[in-house]
This record gives sequence, structure tokens and C-alpha cells, in this order.
Amino acid sequence: MENEAFLKELLDAVTVSGAISLGSQAVKREMEGCADEVITDILDDTIAVLNPQAEKRILVTAHLDEIGLVITTADENGYLYAIDRGGVIPQTYPGHRVQIHTEKGIVKGVVNGARELCRKEKLEVTDLAIDIGAGSKKEALELVRPGDTVTFDAGFEKLSGGRFAGRALDDRLGVFIIMEAFKRAKAAGAKNGLYCVATAGEETTKNGAYFTAGRVKPDLAIVVDVTYCTDYPFGYTEKDAGAVRLGAGPVLCHSPIVPESLNRRAQEDEYGGCRCKGERRQCSAGVLRTEHYPGRKESGCLKGEGLHRQEDYSGNPSGGSARRDRH
Repeated sequence: MENEAFLKELLDAVTVSGAISLGSQAVKREMEGCADEVITDILDDTIAVLNPQAEKRILVTAHLDEIGLVITTADENGYLYAIDRGGVIPQTYPGHRVQIHTEKGIVKGVVNGARELCRKEKLEVTDLAIDIGAGSKKEALELVRPGDTVTFDAGFEKLSGGRFAGRALDDRLGVFIIMEAFKRAKAAGAKNGLYCVATAGEETTKNGAYFTAGRVKPDLAIVVDVTYCTDYPFGYTEKDAGAVRLGAGPVLCHSPIVPESLNRRAQEDEYGGCRCKGERRQCSAGVLRTEHYPGRKESGCLKGEGLHRQEDYSGNPSGGSARRDRH
């Protein structure tokens, strides 16, 4: 793998939504030597720019933030409690080691894995008790403060077959891919304006590149993110999503929200009583942005075939960004 050191640095950085500065700094360090300019805005979106004077602009984005927990309080026995940041699965936490990221450094902990807890029919994040070895609330809050972020105690690990594992491949892998693509575009003599962006807030607000798109006003946008494979147990099947295999190339998704005809239809349906769960917004370029697609055909909103299509593309056997998600 080329530039494994950069990928490892990205995967080891802590970027729970709302606190991604360590990841932003890693991207900035990597890109300052090859970009015409590197911009980090107030949201911590980090933008590598090539040919800023060019008339045509291409925006390529991937989100830097990861899911995780945020400490809220401690009980009288010194156990810590937290809320989620993003779509965490509470069942994956009991018995696992975690890291709490404080101003003074990392505090190690273990999530209570009591048998009764694991048998609970509906486990909530607020049920999870984190043991850091403290004997009282006072002792715990001297080490950790409310607002400190929590991640699994896991980093970059090589597996057999040339594969690897790591925390937050969603979507640190995408960030790695687009920044390496930036370098290749520059080496190939690209003439158009290229804006590769590691974005913030995707896991919580779903904003992702929303604000950067308004700033750049691109002629073309490409979003790189992970997806689910169909070649591992208890996951999506080929009947659900087609053949999506790790290492067989990227999955291409064509967005239904760009064509003007669908923009108009969505606006008509919204004001005509559309029962679509979600929200419609427009960015500064007038392109429709939605947070959810209709979940059922009978919703009456944007009916039609092929509004969202996934295609297996195997033109680059070694360049796939599909993942196996065992958590």
C-alpha cells in the first residue's frame, strides 16, 4: 500500500463528531506540501486546493468525523456515563476497552459487560457504565470531564491477504483516497480547479460538504464514502444491493437530487402534502439537498424507477472502498 503512514495517522486520530481537530491537522500536514493552498474553516472542514484560478471547479469530498460517545456524568461509585455522537450500536460496547480523550491525555476504561446487561432486550447508550478504576464520583471527575469524547481502544491493524482493520474506516478511508487522488491529479497536470475536502459533521448533522459546496460552487461534485459488502455473514445480500465485494472495486451511486426535473417535483410534492420523512433544503447553487429519501413507495414523493442505483464496478480490482462492517 502506498503512503501507509498517512492512512495510519488518519485512523489513529480521534475525530468524534464535534471534536475533529486532530484529524484536520493530520490532513493539513499531509497536503501543505502539494496543494496550492490548504484551508481549514471554523467548522474544521479542511480543503486542499489545486488551480484556484481555474474557471471549472471540481469538488471531491469525504467526511472526517466518526461516531463515538461523549461523557455526561459519573455516579457515586465512580462509573462514567455517556451519550452517543452518531449512529453507534450499544450492543457492541459491553466488555470492550475504550479510550476517553481528555485535555490531560488519554484515560483508559472498560465498559461494564455484566451478563444481565447483555441480556437486556433494548440496550441504550445510557445503560453503558464505563469503569476507569475510580472509586468515587469525585475521583472520576478529577480525571474525566463531561464533554470528553470516548472511542474504542483500537487502531490500525494489518490482516492477512493484504487487508487491514481500523477504527473509523467510515470515512477516514474516503479521506485518504481523495487526498491521494489529489496528488495524482496534480502530477498528471490537471488544469481544472480541484477542491478535495475532509468534511465535518456528517455523522451527526448530515451536513457533510453542505457548507463547503456553498463556498466552492462546483461544476461537478464527487462524494466518497464507505458502503456495505454483500460477501460477509448477516449483512446485505446480493438480492438487496447487487454484488458488492471487498476488493472488487468501488460502488458507484448516482444521486437522484441533481436533475432539475426532480428538484421541481420535490418542491411540488413538499408543498402538495408529501408524506416523505425528512427535510428538503437547497444550497447556494440552487441544488436540492435532502436528509432522507422516502422509505416506502406509497409515500407519494418522487415516485419512479432507478432514483437510487448501485452498480458494481470492477475496473480497478485493488481500489475498492467497500467495507466489511462487523460492528
